[in-house]
Amino acid sequence: MSLNRRAIQILRPLIRYKSFLIGLVILVFMVGLSIYATIAYPYDRTIKIWYDFRAWEDYPRLARPAWIKLFTGLSELEGTIILDSRLARGGFVKTRTPIVYGGEVKGIYIILESSFRYNYDVLPSQIVRWLYVNSTKPVYIVIEWIKPDGTAINVSKLMLNQGEYYADLSGEGLDFVLEYSKYISLKLGESPKYLLDGIIVLMGKEDKSILYRNTVTPSKGTYRVVVRAESSDVNANVDIKINIYGTLYGIAGTDDRRRDLFIAIAWGAPLALGFGLVASVLTTFIQMFVAALSAWYG
Repeated sequence: MSLNRRAIQILRPLIRYKSFLIGLVILVFMVGLSIYATIAYPYDRTIKIWYDFRAWEDYPRLARPAWIKLFTGLSELEGTIILDSRLARGGFVKTRTPIVYGGEVKGIYIILESSFRYNYDVLPSQIVRWLYVNSTKPVYIVIEWIKPDGTAINVSKLMLNQGEYYADLSGEGLDFVLEYSKYISLKLGESPKYLLDGIIVLMGKEDKSILYRNTVTPSKGTYRVVVRAESSDVNANVDIKINIYGTLYGIAGTDDRRRDLFIAIAWGAPLALGFGLVASVLTTFIQMFVAALSAWYG
């Protein structure tokens, strides 16, 4: 009897059981996921970036799986909107204008402009920015955020030396948040019933819904970001990166360090199969040993 025919005879009665079919599907899925993990996420590279926080800075923190929107019915930002003036396609347009006094160049005036569209039903989870200053002398920088309705918010006014500067624009105690709280109270005739934060100030719709945290909605449309920098160093340069983080990401979401949880799940498959195989072999040998002892000693 051929090997194939014998295998068919063994499998034929087994396929009548649903438990066998379910187990077979799970096993095939685990094997396929294991193969995919080793090809798509090589072990050495994965281990290296898993503990490198800079590798994950463009991923949203604690994002839910993207498929959750199928059940919520809401349009939410998946991933991150990235505006980076250092990149050719980073979304910014940079202009440099010499500052001339008495026929001599005394400094440089830099303008960075960008825009992005936000048409989602849910506010982003976080907004952060990085400033990159390359200058031998102090640089005065003003960052202006313009909402779709034309409201201009002065996010920052800074005097910086050479270096890299990070700021989370999502908090409650920021200067521009406090200024906006006064502005919106005068505009609507009453104050919000909670402490505004940077996300609501920069992205919230300016109507009565902003007065209560559970009713605030995003202002949909095109946003603009304008950065103005001035320095007496004619060779000074300023770049900016802004990340608007969404609330959803990928198949499995992200953890508190922004890491893609699908990578961990994918690499869990070969590890689980390996432990399962070792446990099965050990269990088989232990059973054979015990059976042999039982047979020998009666």
